[in-house]
Amino acid sequence: MTAPKLTTTGTIHVLTWGDLEIRVERVRENSQYEVKGEVTVNDRSLGNSYLLGRERVNLSSGMARKGLAKRLEGKAGGVDWFDKIEQMSGMVIDRHREGEPEVDLSEGPEPKEMEYLIHPILPKGKPTIVHGKGGVAKGYIACYCAVLASTGTSVGMLKTDPNYLSNVLYLDWEDDEDEAKRRLREVSAGLGLEHRPPVVYQHCSRPFSGMGDAIQGKILKHNIDFVVVDSLIPACGGDANSSEKAEEFYRALNALGTKEQAPTFLLVGHQSKQNLTGQTTTFGSGVWEFLARRVWEVKLGSQEKDQIEISINDKKRNRGGFVDPFGYRILFEPGVVTFEDIDVADVPEFERGLKRPTRIKALLERTPGNAMTAHDIAEALEDAQGIIATTLSKTKAFCYITRDGSYGLEALRKQGRYD
Repeated sequence: MTAPKLTTTGTIHVLTWGDLEIRVERVRENSQYEVKGEVTVNDRSLGNSYLLGRERVNLSSGMARKGLAKRLEGKAGGVDWFDKIEQMSGMVIDRHREGEPEVDLSEGPEPKEMEYLIHPILPKGKPTIVHGKGGVAKGYIACYCAVLASTGTSVGMLKTDPNYLSNVLYLDWEDDEDEAKRRLREVSAGLGLEHRPPVVYQHCSRPFSGMGDAIQGKILKHNIDFVVVDSLIPACGGDANSSEKAEEFYRALNALGTKEQAPTFLLVGHQSKQNLTGQTTTFGSGVWEFLARRVWEVKLGSQEKDQIEISINDKKRNRGGFVDPFGYRILFEPGVVTFEDIDVADVPEFERGLKRPTRIKALLERTPGNAMTAHDIAEALEDAQGIIATTLSKTKAFCYITRDGSYGLEALRKQGRYD
């Protein structure tokens, strides 16, 4: 019995015996522990002739395996098909169940520091959620990130590697090709680009978890390293509040790419209503945020006919400190959409949501002389003086100015500003 060569890429298993190839995709195991897969048999010696095309087979069933071998024998004699099908079924089931190989964490090279596709919002090779209410331009933000990544463009807070141009796959459950092209052209024009960058686009209607092998095929074909999913509720294919649906989604996501290169994922989410503490999360099961590596919330400030102001707020990170909120004024003009940096501390709707030290720092920076008493700061921020005084004394960014009893900024004190 000649053993085949088995190559597994994500969820696709390919077994070869010389010119004979059996490909098994969409492998699933049900609650009765039956493993089923979509089997394609190809003989390259016959000019890539398909002996069997995309037949769903119960690999765990002896009767199903015997029937498959018999049908293949009728198409191409001279091959021990029963032997080949038995090998294929056993090897695919074993590979499907064994998961990733175990490793000894004390061995091997030290891991790299976290890398970013777009710093600081998209850690490379990880899933990131961007969520917000309707009307905060989440689709345009996703498109903006796609353009930055595919062209190596850095703007303001968002930094990319100019020597690393991403291949982008945009999976869209919400709009269509025309709208996607329109947005891509408008955002590109806003960045001063003459043409739309290459972005592989697909309008989707089936659940993400049921498209895993098809998505994997596109990732391998186009060497995709950045995937946008717009958006999570239709992509999950059911009740977004179901933890099972969220887990199913992430299982499919984590199987994509290769061991050498896992894609970066930007997952566009809708937003829940405020809870009792006034917090908002990604709409649906908590599993959506539990299994994401970064979560960002987009908030809406002022809104006019042809422009909106938004802030982007760091809600979850697995490594490093939180990033201070940052914002944009998005201008919508005929054929052009422009993202302009804004200081969120200058926007009343956003300033009130900032952390207390950030609010104090912004207030001192825009105050003549860059110094104020704790009493005046408390009045300006409509906060309790005792809490303000405690924050000032415990935060290294501030300093006490002895000559007049006010507080200033430590960075300016070091420059001799308060001497």
